[in-house]
Amino acid sequence: YLSAITMIAPSPDWFTGFYDMNAINADTQTWYSEFTVTTYPWDAGTEEGGTYNPNNDATDPQESISRLDVNTVPSTGVLLNAMQDDVLPMATWTCRLEDPNSVSFEVITSDSSVAATETVSYSCDFQNNWSGVNHPVDYPSNAHWSPPVLAAHNT
Repeated sequence: YLSAITMIAPSPDWFTGFYDMNAINADTQTWYSEFTVTTYPWDAGTEEGGTYNPNNDATDPQESISRLDVNTVPSTGVLLNAMQDDVLPMATWTCRLEDPNSVSFEVITSDSSVAATETVSYSCDFQNNWSGVNHPVDYPSNAHWSPPVLAAHNT
């Protein structure tokens, strides 16, 4: 499985990413040659705040992690689109299988025939979709991401 995360900054405790992506095709028992995951904003439930201010009081008691959507964004409307009727994706992650037989790890462009029992490597690209156009309500002038973390793991 693959999981990835990056913090939306500045923010109280918002992030985007994906978790438990099974990169093995269950029908063929081979690694996917490429996959794309579109991710949305999440609230870690650890800090109060309804704006892009990173200096807020801790949430006590801590709340569950939850996806921020049109019904759960702060009352300020931050993270909503221009029509204020949707929360658009924050990022797109595209991961490509690297050639296991190549020293330079060239990207495989055809469907994978690499058995799920083989050890493989993926290269993942992070595409920012968070912008003043997509998320115009109080979009911060100093918007940025924390360094993304990508992890491979068993269940």
